[in-house]
Amino acid sequence: MKSSNQDIQNTIDNLYHRFFKNNGNDYKDVLYQEELHNPYFKLIPEAFHVFNLITKKLEYVSPNYKHVMGWSAEEMMAGGPGFMLTTIHPNHAKLYNDQILLSMFRQFSAHCLSNDPSAIKFSLTVKCRRSNGDYDWILNTIIVHKSTMKVIPMTVISFLNNINHFKQDEAITFNVLKKNKEGNFRVVKTQRFYNFDNKVSLTKKELSVLYLLKTNNSTEEIATELHLSKRTVYNYRNSLLKKMQVNNVHQLIHVSQTNGLI
Repeated sequence: MKSSNQDIQNTIDNLYHRFFKNNGNDYKDVLYQEELHNPYFKLIPEAFHVFNLITKKLEYVSPNYKHVMGWSAEEMMAGGPGFMLTTIHPNHAKLYNDQILLSMFRQFSAHCLSNDPSAIKFSLTVKCRRSNGDYDWILNTIIVHKSTMKVIPMTVISFLNNINHFKQDEAITFNVLKKNKEGNFRVVKTQRFYNFDNKVSLTKKELSVLYLLKTNNSTEEIATELHLSKRTVYNYRNSLLKKMQVNNVHQLIHVSQTNGLI
């Protein structure tokens, strides 16, 4: 399936029309200058921007964008959402376009039906390109900012935090958070996606061990089935964890299935 950074905006437009069928006549122009000059916003350490889902324009980019993302607010506003999307790592853009956006819009739509789109938010870890060409891991938290008179999401705020020094694996993690009765957000859904720059190559023995791990066989059972020592099975298991860039067997099976290896 064809997918690239340039396709993301088309996907957003198509999903917005599919789930909300907004004709653009049931909302008022939103003025941000007075609201965003609130001293509170100067205290926020994250970079953030406001995106209008109806006009497809950036309404605001915070002054600290350069410090967090490597691009100035002026560069972001000039380039608009099209340029912003091109900074996403190409491999991550494919997953974002093919899987994450659909899940996000489904959740948006469900909460609009309950007249409370502000009761949901999303968090996503993704690699983004800085102005020097390096890719850093970014934590992107997305919330509804303004809604139309029909309670359809009109603008969203994306808060962006550089987590490059804290990220310990190569997983793209997507979380859905919902507000409880106390007004606090709690994670209700988590998806982890793995994307490899190069195709993972597994030996026949590694694949055999992987299939047996999938069916919950113990190290001893795998050793007996493959006529290997338990130590050799243990070494194959460690090799699989290293190649697939994961920390445990549960993640190993999930990544293998996601990438069509088993």
